Amino acid sequence: MSRRVAAWVPAFGAAVAMLVPGGAGASSPPQLQGITCRGPAFCFAVGSSGSKPGIVRYDGAHWTTMASPAVSGGLLYGVACSSTTKCFAVGSRGPTGNKRTLVERWNGSSWQVVSTPNAPGSNELRSVACPTASFCAAAGSSNVEVRPVALVEHWNGQSWKVMANPRLEGSGYSESALTGMSCTSAKQCFAAGSTEWNYTVKTLILRWDGRAWSVSARQGANGPQKVLYGVSCASGTACMAVGQTQSDPPIVLLKDRWNGKQWSLTASPQKGPRTDLLFNAVSCASPTACLAVGNRNYSVSYAERWDGTTWSRTTPQPPGMNLSGVACPTANECYAVGGNAVERWRPGSWTTLATSS
Repeated sequence: MSRRVAAWVPAFGAAVAMLVPGGAGASSPPQLQGITCRGPAFCFAVGSSGSKPGIVRYDGAHWTTMASPAVSGGLLYGVACSSTTKCFAVGSRGPTGNKRTLVERWNGSSWQVVSTPNAPGSNELRSVACPTASFCAAAGSSNVEVRPVALVEHWNGQSWKVMANPRLEGSGYSESALTGMSCTSAKQCFAAGSTEWNYTVKTLILRWDGRAWSVSARQGANGPQKVLYGVSCASGTACMAVGQTQSDPPIVLLKDRWNGKQWSLTASPQKGPRTDLLFNAVSCASPTACLAVGNRNYSVSYAERWDGTTWSRTTPQPPGMNLSGVACPTANECYAVGGNAVERWRPGSWTTLATSS
């Protein structure tokens, strides 16, 4: 028998009723980090609820706080579904400095913790992509002596395995970490993040070709510090990666037509005096329809739309303080999460669908 869970309160004028029954074991509404959608009527958003993982589900009418395994010190960052009955959420568990990877699996009726391997040191997974039921790829980092190293794990339909990846050790490179993952098939994935070269943070993109991980793009030694946080591929020839640069407007890397050689930089519409802008995530429903979300001045949500040719700021801008995840089930409908809120974008409008009380 279901019971009432803590209220998710709709904003004024929102059409969605939020106080809904939840499964046994559901706790307080979570602070949300990531989101995935299989369509306009099926989404999962993940984060933390106190010191435990938090998960919220959308059924096309309501956002419901779901029961999640009581993992002490657990936090979920990313989630992906190959179908409505097969999903994985990834993150970390345990105390700071000694974290272990955390993966939870959705079987169509409940979430359960799945055993995962760890590299030496403190481990966490930040993003996951599941193009098929028998193949998923997750990205994150392991940390040995306060030195992060890129971590990639694969699901083969039966278990998770740590995969070898180019960690860029030596020759001036001292650290690397991955925060975004997107796959179009079991033979093509991109992982986005950063590496440190002579104490300067640089962008990093790794590519999976079905056999091995290799460096797809890496920022050179010169130029300002830049980092990538999210990546999304609408097809094998159209991907976007987004992030931040310390001394310029946000960066958006575009590989419009993948030829196996390079990514190209696309311009942001931001003009005038320097403003601190940061993109946390991007979602592409098609090669001509992407939405990137983040914040401006670390206090106001910010979003831009890609139409296949240029980036433009959404009008109006999204409400709230910071958006950390986004999923676009269609070209004209996207859901973004951040903190205690769920926002919906449709052409010409943003609507706050839910906030936790």
